[in-house]
Amino acid sequence: MPATAFPEHAWLVDLVDDLPGARAADQPAWDAVVLWIGDKMFGTIGTDGRGRDLLTLKLPPEDGEALRQAHAFVEPGYHLNKRHWNSVVLADPGAHRDLLAELVEDSYHCLLATLPRWRRREIGLLA
Repeated sequence: MPATAFPEHAWLVDLVDDLPGARAADQPAWDAVVLWIGDKMFGTIGTDGRGRDLLTLKLPPEDGEALRQAHAFVEPGYHLNKRHWNSVVLADPGAHRDLLAELVEDSYHCLLATLPRWRRREIGLLA
């Protein structure tokens, strides 16, 4: 089922859906769109307690720290492990579209690298 929440960020959902083995799906209980590879989450699109739209992604700790130091709109992950998860405030996503696309792909590859070969085969990523 395609993600329908956060239509203003549909381009992010489309980007995820174009990644092999990945999908974006509504998670109504969280009021979020969750980004998946198989049954493993690599990101979310949601709203924080202040009403800001966030793209939250799993990244290597050193990459996340560098991003937070370089960009004021990148914060420790909202409601997730602050060491491995980072939230990007989507106040003006058009201004950072290339960076956001790169971060989604980095998060995808970060999780993909942790999956065992049999799991990658099971979800159609290996022949």
